[in-house]
Amino acid sequence: MPNRLRLKLLERSRKVIQPFTNSIRRKLIVLMILITCLPLIAVIIFAITDARNKLEAEIIQSNTSKIETSALFMDDQLEFLDNILFSVMADKDITHYMETSSEEAAASLFMIQNYIFSTLSTLYLPNLNSFDEITLYKKETDKSYALRNGVGHVLLRQSEHRPWNRLGNIKPAYVVGSPEEENFHMYRTFYRFIDHEIRGGVDLFVKWSAFGQVFQSLKTEDKSLILVMDEQGRVVYRPYGSMEPRMDISVIFTGMKSYPDDLFFKSNSHYVFYEKVARGNMYLVKLIPTSLVAESSRGTLSFSIAVGFIVILASVVASVNIANRASAPILKLIRAISLTEETNSDRFIESNRTDEIGLLEQKYGKIIQSRYLLHIEKRTAQLKALQAQINPHFLHNALQSIGAMAIVRNMPEIYRIIQALSQSFRYTMTKGQDLVTLREELEHVENYLRIQEFRFKDRINFKIEMTPGLDRALLPPLTLQPLVENAFEHAFPHKRGSWEIQIEAYLDDERLKIIINDNGTGISELRLDEIRQKLAQEAGKVIDIQESMALTNIHARLKAIFGDNSGLEIESKLAQGTRITLDFPYYSPDKRGDRIEAVSDYRG
Repeated sequence: MPNRLRLKLLERSRKVIQPFTNSIRRKLIVLMILITCLPLIAVIIFAITDARNKLEAEIIQSNTSKIETSALFMDDQLEFLDNILFSVMADKDITHYMETSSEEAAASLFMIQNYIFSTLSTLYLPNLNSFDEITLYKKETDKSYALRNGVGHVLLRQSEHRPWNRLGNIKPAYVVGSPEEENFHMYRTFYRFIDHEIRGGVDLFVKWSAFGQVFQSLKTEDKSLILVMDEQGRVVYRPYGSMEPRMDISVIFTGMKSYPDDLFFKSNSHYVFYEKVARGNMYLVKLIPTSLVAESSRGTLSFSIAVGFIVILASVVASVNIANRASAPILKLIRAISLTEETNSDRFIESNRTDEIGLLEQKYGKIIQSRYLLHIEKRTAQLKALQAQINPHFLHNALQSIGAMAIVRNMPEIYRIIQALSQSFRYTMTKGQDLVTLREELEHVENYLRIQEFRFKDRINFKIEMTPGLDRALLPPLTLQPLVENAFEHAFPHKRGSWEIQIEAYLDDERLKIIINDNGTGISELRLDEIRQKLAQEAGKVIDIQESMALTNIHARLKAIFGDNSGLEIESKLAQGTRITLDFPYYSPDKRGDRIEAVSDYRG
């Protein structure tokens, strides 16, 4: 870019920006518009995207289930038709006729023919809605016995007609035509039992309408397309509508082959739902244009844009109004300070700002050096004194009052949670001493867990076990509760099912052991190594870190108070949970010994 053009652009940009840099009112207007409009636009975009994703997920879930159910029903229908074919093949007289090599005498042949048509008629009449024709073909004589519309026909020279020119399948096979045909052939091959020579076949000319309920159950969207395809990817039947001129079936079939174990994939133009039927000889396919989701969400999009435009316009008007009102007192204060300055001092305080705040800094700087200095200091001292009067006991007393109101109004659950919250606050407020009893610390943990139980209904199971006589054991305050809280912060958020916490305290050779178990998501080996490295640091280094994690902080406190052979250990496995063991000497109020001096040194 030439220098002259770049300079012109910079100059124009400066002219556009300058009015806003010289006025806090304009800055405030722009800032408020950005604060109100940008989140709104983000929410609108998120809402539109979320609505589209939910609609897409609903379509996929619904149609995946439907295609699977419809395929099962279609297979059941085909299995029923195959049983009809098999019943013909299982007939002893027909089997004998098919396996006989020589032609029978005229009278015998007439009886066999009557028997064949009688058998075929018995199968044909109850199933008029399923197929139009049932045919028995004998290869040796190249003759077919067909029952169509209740009338029997004997047809000669049939070897070149389908499906007889395709005999040779052990399982039921199919001959399908163009998508416009309303029937297809379903046939089985007769084999001679002794040498497995092909002797003929039996065929049903099946109506596609026999599967009308299957196709109708899939036609839930107006623009959806139902297809039946063969193993080569050719469309053999299309019950509804017509295909788009630009639709490439080969691309769709390739996608189906690429995901053979799935029921769905998404192409550039369609959601494709498919399932194999007829023992893998055909595919039942449903196509839904991807544009359907966009069209369905268009109403939401239009409504969101309209609402967003109205809210943005209202935000702009409100921002201008609020900015004017906010800057008016500043301008008024400037005029008042200017008047005071004229009677007090002419000293000037330099300021790099050119907006209203810059003027305020200059005027206020001059006044603060004169007669208002003492007044401001006095007001500051009064404010600090007022703040000092805010006693933490006020919150505790307020919680007690609310708990009393809950009892009066027969709300015991609210009373219990307020009592737990009040006692927990009171514990953290009053336990400023160096050591507390194990009983007090466990009561604080129980209060914390009661509060969590109120938050997460029916999810938390906790158990606290303590060897009798250990309730007076001493330990630093707020030692156990942060470790339990760690479980809720890190172990449980992604844990499904119940959350279990177990705390066990027992005495082992004059040493107090406290074990905290959870069934959370666990900690990875890499993260566990990092934590153990931090635990291995010197106590002083850990305590000096302001944002130290609870584990290292508690570990360092135990070492500092009870000695280097004290502290905690952590074990964890992913998806199984975490186990924390605290180990330190047992001391009671009657057996503190020299620990008091050690604690004093630690605090110093």
